[in-house]
Amino acid sequence: MRTKHHASLGLCLVFCAGVAVASDIGDFTEYAAIPQGATFQSAPTAAPEATVKSIEALTFYANRVAWLANPLMTAVTTTFEDFSGTSVAPGSVASCPSPFNSATNNACFNPGAIAAGFSVEVIDTGVGNNDGVVLTPAFAGVDCVAVGPNSFDNNGVLSFTPTVRGVGFDLVVPGAPITFTIDILDPTGAPLGTTTATSAATAAAGAFWGVVSDDLSGIGSILVTGLPGEGELFCNVEFAGPPVPVELQSMTIE
Repeated sequence: MRTKHHASLGLCLVFCAGVAVASDIGDFTEYAAIPQGATFQSAPTAAPEATVKSIEALTFYANRVAWLANPLMTAVTTTFEDFSGTSVAPGSVASCPSPFNSATNNACFNPGAIAAGFSVEVIDTGVGNNDGVVLTPAFAGVDCVAVGPNSFDNNGVLSFTPTVRGVGFDLVVPGAPITFTIDILDPTGAPLGTTTATSAATAAAGAFWGVVSDDLSGIGSILVTGLPGEGELFCNVEFAGPPVPVELQSMTIE
């Protein structure tokens, strides 16, 4: 049996009935195993300082308003998805096979419940499945419909077809903060750049992360990874594109 270490979360589990219990987040390996009525509480430790690495084609944002004001964003159509079309009841959690997209047909989403053009996918890092999860407010304290990997050990990917000019979302982990690595990839899977972002316990706490690319191939996917046991979730995904095409020919008027 594999030993799991969750000390990096710095979280404890308390029940809304008012009596704290001795359970630690390490007692769980996935969101769907958390009991109803449980919330997470942050330990009094400082979040790791996020560092940024980028290349010339990418600009990163920690504020949605500023992200939307980028001139490249204002030139394209924006699609916003808050996952409110989920079939999961309020205040609940459900795990379903990934990906989650406009064609998904399971207990989490019906076809057409998610905007076309992107998928939320899960990379199985060894737990034996790629199930996604949906948390609806206020399960575990979330204040938005949150989706991502069900297993705390798996990693989440947002993929886009066609490619897009910009991507933004709220990065949520109940009882945050946790710092994740974010890789921005082109349509072939080649890296455009890498950065980090720190999650918040709720979307209202201001955990927005966004990127704009002036690379003409566009953004094909966003990979979010953390240490085993860190459980990233996405809320309020927004994307813009596809990129403005390059004119391949010019007309000469004589």
